[in-house]
Amino acid sequence: MDREASLLVADRGARDGNRREFGQRVRDLEAEARRLADAIAAVGISPALTRRFRDVEAEVASLKRAQATAPVAILASTVRESVRALLRDLGGALNAELPVAREALRAALGDVRLQPEAGGVYAVFEDTADRLLLRAVGDGMGLVARACNQVSRSISRDNDALPSGSVNPVTEPLIISSGLAQIAAEVAGAGPVVVFLHAGVADRRMWQPQFAALTGVPPRCRAAAYDRRGFGETLHAEERYSQVGDLFRVLDAVAPGERAILVGCSQGGRIAIDAALADPARVRALVLVAPAISGAPEITPVPPALQAWLDKLELAETAADIDHINALEAHAWLDGPLASEGRVGGAVRELFLAMNDIALRAERRGTEVEPEAAYGHVREIAVPTLLVWGDLDFPHIAQRCRYLAVQMPRVTTLPMQNTAHLPSLEHPAQFDRALLAFLNSVTGLEDA
Repeated sequence: MDREASLLVADRGARDGNRREFGQRVRDLEAEARRLADAIAAVGISPALTRRFRDVEAEVASLKRAQATAPVAILASTVRESVRALLRDLGGALNAELPVAREALRAALGDVRLQPEAGGVYAVFEDTADRLLLRAVGDGMGLVARACNQVSRSISRDNDALPSGSVNPVTEPLIISSGLAQIAAEVAGAGPVVVFLHAGVADRRMWQPQFAALTGVPPRCRAAAYDRRGFGETLHAEERYSQVGDLFRVLDAVAPGERAILVGCSQGGRIAIDAALADPARVRALVLVAPAISGAPEITPVPPALQAWLDKLELAETAADIDHINALEAHAWLDGPLASEGRVGGAVRELFLAMNDIALRAERRGTEVEPEAAYGHVREIAVPTLLVWGDLDFPHIAQRCRYLAVQMPRVTTLPMQNTAHLPSLEHPAQFDRALLAFLNSVTGLEDA
């Protein structure tokens, strides 16, 4: 709120010169806004919503009991619909509180009378208050979404996006401490260690098909996946941190003393590259899927079609319209920015929207320590690398992948047709065949 507060002080000072008095008024306003925002963020679920939430928990427990006594797969559509209804009800309840909270903020102005002309102090204040309140509602929704996700995950994980005929892996949930953060992870299987790093619009659930392929019966490897800070079930913490540092804490927990094969998509690929440069002794091989690269040059010029999408995204962000942002990002990252919106549908699209919704609503805390630029040093990565990208992805990502293909000394490329930014979700069977073949070449695994 610093920028808005400075605008308020400057404007009032220009009106009557009483900067000190108005500055204190602004500080009081800011404290009141934060108090109300905290109250909304921590709002308790109403009795009716509490009952609904408990109904969902009871339904999950019932399905678990049925699954334990009957050798059949239990579909989770009923549970997921109950969770969706809960979130809709909670969202409506919180949104109904917005006008009341906004009036309380306005009342904090006391006897200061400001002219509500367009662009004046009052307009700046209204905009600031609304965004604070909407952010608080978003934080509250994010927390409830995580709770609902924890309730339904054990059922939905067994049924979503698994190849036909596969055996569901028995996964072990883990909570791994890294600084003040508690990182949610899971591990399954036995054998060479493979760690999956999710994209910046997803969480560890994006790797469900690969978990099934690698850790079924018999298991081909020991697979691990985790949610980064602000994604899935992992919250941010108020501290300085590095993504590579968090990854190394995960490796310490799931593969102490072992070299791991890192499979990273998008921002997960960037972290894998950074880790391979930071400590080569800990990395056995890389699978890079449409990776970002630390220190890569900016995109210039931006093609007009992509600029149009960026303009829409900026408007949605200005309006704090999380649902619209999510839809725009699904179009870009799942369908492909130049492909038809809705090209990828069904369970895959639902999963994308659910994962990205949590990330978009997450409370931002802490400061990420940026890694050293990797772009000019990727030739130093000597481990075997599989490089995958889709032809419907952003053009600059394909360009960067071709750059890596030339620079990295031991790289195998797999450009995938009719595929955007998330090949492992969009075409899991094709992706898994390539992944298994690569792991076999690195570790000598038998491709059963």
